[in-house]
Amino acid sequence: MNKTRKEIPVNTLERMVKYRRILDNYAADGKTIIYSHEMAKLAGNTPSQMRRDLMSCGCAGSTRAGYNVQEMQTNIKSVLGYSETKQTILVGVGNLGKAILSYFSFRVPRVQVVAAFDVMPHRIDRVISGTRCHDIKEMETIIKEQSVTLGIITVPREEAQALADRLVAAGIVGILNFAPVTLDLPDHVYVENMDITMKIEKIAFYSGEK
Repeated sequence: MNKTRKEIPVNTLERMVKYRRILDNYAADGKTIIYSHEMAKLAGNTPSQMRRDLMSCGCAGSTRAGYNVQEMQTNIKSVLGYSETKQTILVGVGNLGKAILSYFSFRVPRVQVVAAFDVMPHRIDRVISGTRCHDIKEMETIIKEQSVTLGIITVPREEAQALADRLVAAGIVGILNFAPVTLDLPDHVYVENMDITMKIEKIAFYSGEK
């Protein structure tokens, strides 16, 4: 029996997303079969780990015959909830915000960024990568009108907590936070922090070991 999404550990979920990307690339190249050692190498883990992950979502295959790419795509996307389109908003349409809007518009079809918000007059009422930027004063109204549950924060560190509090009060339960600060939010809100500076410094540190 397949596990529900809440029963899947975070690390397993992250690997599932990697598998989905690999399979999409295989399908785009016209390939119909993939072997566990191929997929494990591309995903950066072991064949045995990959097989355990795939068993959890009902994917069947063998070392000799391999896995059917289309069947695996279907099963993994079902586990990840790809039949649902998630309504998302983005706050902070600076250079980083614009880049993220462009990325989500063309590469993440299941996530629909329905609105962006900013305080700068020259950004308001512009359409950026298919998404209209609104005055931040309209944020709560649009979140409730469109039943949005996810938010992306790309504002300066000092503005992030107050903004996150407003998002949660308006009904947001999932936040992707690009501000370099830890947010203090209720337990029912799921937050992913993307500290780009920390990632770059980590790369710089470990690359010095080579």
